[in-house]
Amino acid sequence: MKHKWGSLFLSGALLAASSIASATTLVKMELDDIVQAASACVVGEAVGVEYVNEGGSVATLTTFRVTDTAFGNVDQLLTVRTAGGKRQSTKISTTEVVAGAPSFFVNSQAMLFLSENSGSSDYSIVGFSQGVFPVVDSVVTLPENGAENLNVDAAVDMMSARRNAGVTLGLPQ
Repeated sequence: MKHKWGSLFLSGALLAASSIASATTLVKMELDDIVQAASACVVGEAVGVEYVNEGGSVATLTTFRVTDTAFGNVDQLLTVRTAGGKRQSTKISTTEVVAGAPSFFVNSQAMLFLSENSGSSDYSIVGFSQGVFPVVDSVVTLPENGAENLNVDAAVDMMSARRNAGVTLGLPQ
């Protein structure tokens, strides 16, 4: 009898959880699609992280010092908004984790493909996290030809050339 009630309780809990939960499907983007969807492509170093509460959720604002630009007009310092982060307004520290959202640590470097957020001065990453490529020892690993490793200067030149080639082909900017 105990087993029957336990199974019934578990079934009810799973049904309730599935009706509350929501899911978003993220379509894998090709590198050329990421390049063309971005308003800017930069290489930057994270210099600051701030967490903000937004309508019951948390967002992370990471400030980057731009060290190189493949395309786009950006300031020397820019802010990237990502989903999730630490809740700082409570006595108990909690972290809201959003699956697939990138986390940046101060002093980390990355090549970022960015889109401007309308109505604010910050940026989002193209393709949620697909537009982030870490820079380690001045090398960027790009997702083609078996994860091609390029030095930062070569990667910036390649992204600039791809963007310009897309424009001449009439792809969306």
